[in-house]
Amino acid sequence: MDRELTAAALAQGDQVVAAARDPRAVAVALPGAADSLPAVPLDVTDQEQAAAAAAAGIERFGRIDVLVNNAGYGLFGAVEEISDAEARGQGPVRRLRVRHRGDQSGDPAKAAAAILRLATEPEPPLRLQLGSDCVSLVEGKLGFVAKEVDQWRAWALSTDFRSA
Repeated sequence: MDRELTAAALAQGDQVVAAARDPRAVAVALPGAADSLPAVPLDVTDQEQAAAAAAAGIERFGRIDVLVNNAGYGLFGAVEEISDAEARGQGPVRRLRVRHRGDQSGDPAKAAAAILRLATEPEPPLRLQLGSDCVSLVEGKLGFVAKEVDQWRAWALSTDFRSA
């Protein structure tokens, strides 16, 4: 979805900074966009790199209006990263993502269009679930949490200074 979101944002005239573990993968994924698409290195587990990536966007464009954290689901350079991923023990996940690329339930182009539309809403959602699989997972989690809160409500409330 990251490639589709980036391409759609560029197509509508938005300015984009792409952050990826290997910024060269951005040029491979979107050939011809390099002049208008600065790419910066970012390993999301490295707070200094995250701060530097945000600073690069501000330095280049003056501000950041929308920030999309697509870590964990992005496919920029997924194929190129498999050998590196093996060294970090993430190879099986990367291979699975590449093998199932294109047969997921969600349409990355539709997701990109939805994100771009929501970016202009005056009150966009704080958390955005896209795709039936994601909605089902969140609904299941919310149901589990609601049941657990109900089950342990009296216990939880008994810890207040003045128990209910």
